[in-house]
Amino acid sequence: MLNGGNTALVAAPGGGWEILQYLNAEETEPDQWRLTGLLRGQCGTEQEARTPGQAGAAFILLDDAVAPAELKAYETGLELTWRVGASGEDFSDQHFSVTTRVGGLRALQPLEPVHVKSQTDSTGDMHVSWIRRGRIDADNWLAPDIPLGEDREAYRIEIRRDGGMVRSVDCDQTNWTYSVADRLADFGDVQAEIDFSVAMISAAVGPGRATRIAFPLK
Repeated sequence: MLNGGNTALVAAPGGGWEILQYLNAEETEPDQWRLTGLLRGQCGTEQEARTPGQAGAAFILLDDAVAPAELKAYETGLELTWRVGASGEDFSDQHFSVTTRVGGLRALQPLEPVHVKSQTDSTGDMHVSWIRRGRIDADNWLAPDIPLGEDREAYRIEIRRDGGMVRSVDCDQTNWTYSVADRLADFGDVQAEIDFSVAMISAAVGPGRATRIAFPLK
């Protein structure tokens, strides 16, 4: 399992898919299995893992029977028409259905940053920091840091108040200072929470999935 085996997709509400792995599979009755020793939210699917699942959700075992779509680079993000059917059947409307899908973008999205924390100094400036993640060759424990995996290091920071955007900033390092002057401009003297989010930016697809957290406004 820790080398990538026992991997499956589980459909999540809203059309997404969670990638999970399991240590044990026990058949409790014909065609029903109990999976235990789960690793949830793999490969950047934490948001799907946090969404309550539904009984009867689609389950796809990622074994040798599942082949990559092998999209060309120029096909990424294009709406393509696919004919889908069972292997070995005649290539006809009787055995194949037609569907239109856009593919390739999700694989290029940077993963959510983690361990977001803040500290307010004596002047009132808020210093926020986080740890980046990598989607390419990031499992090597020998190197001092994981590969960047993007053309350059960049992050999109967004501040919201009452659900509306009040500030959007890009930065090129894993820390950012929210000055007291900017906070007063955004929130005035109202005591509230700072709705903070940060996402790594890809040159190919823009900001990836964001980590969102509420900081108390002091």
